[in-house]
Amino acid sequence: MNNIDQILDQLKGQQPAIGNADKLTDSIMSQLDQPSGSRRHITIALVVRTALSAAALWLVGLLIYQTSFDSEPQNTDNQNIAYRIDNLQRISARKNAYANRHEVNAIKTISYIQLKKMYYENH
Repeated sequence: MNNIDQILDQLKGQQPAIGNADKLTDSIMSQLDQPSGSRRHITIALVVRTALSAAALWLVGLLIYQTSFDSEPQNTDNQNIAYRIDNLQRISARKNAYANRHEVNAIKTISYIQLKKMYYENH
């Protein structure tokens, strides 16, 4: 440790000696003027990031556009009537399944799977 302190004390008082100061300055300046590879990578990253952001915004907009419309058909009155009749048939099938459960066997319980099976048998 003592040896390192001596070396540091000797170096504190000395100035660095540069052989060709002008040549060193010119080489540093020429390195600064040349386009570096890292600038190219940064430019490519910015272009890719911009393209991906635009694609993500487009997809979110498409999702919002698709979900903003009702899933119920609204083109013609016949389609609306058919949709309502289908809903009424489903409701009546559920009511029939529940009513048949009580009529067939008042003591025996019925499971959800059996109700589902009865519903699909009617349709």
